[in-house]
Amino acid sequence: EQILYNIKQEYKRMQKRRHLENSFQQTDPCCSTDAQPHAFLVTGPALPGTQKILSKREEKIREEYEEILTTKLAEQYDAFVKFTHDQIMRRYGEQPASCEY
Repeated sequence: EQILYNIKQEYKRMQKRRHLENSFQQTDPCCSTDAQPHAFLVTGPALPGTQKILSKREEKIREEYEEILTTKLAEQYDAFVKFTHDQIMRRYGEQPASCEY
């Protein structure tokens, strides 16, 4: 649950960053000269290293998410099977099994 919470928080942070980047790019033309130095910082020499770190982190988060998702799906399936079995036993458990049609 802690990992899922961390993933959700990271996803929210990524959405906020994207929103800020989009709003930053949609500024008025009079402010575009101010935006150019900031754009250089984002696309400057630090980008390859940052991109590599970000890619590794993203891959790790994806793996953790897949693991959590698989676990939760298995738990949900087990609960479904148990529920179905209980319902069948309630409905037919007291009646003798019959192969006649």
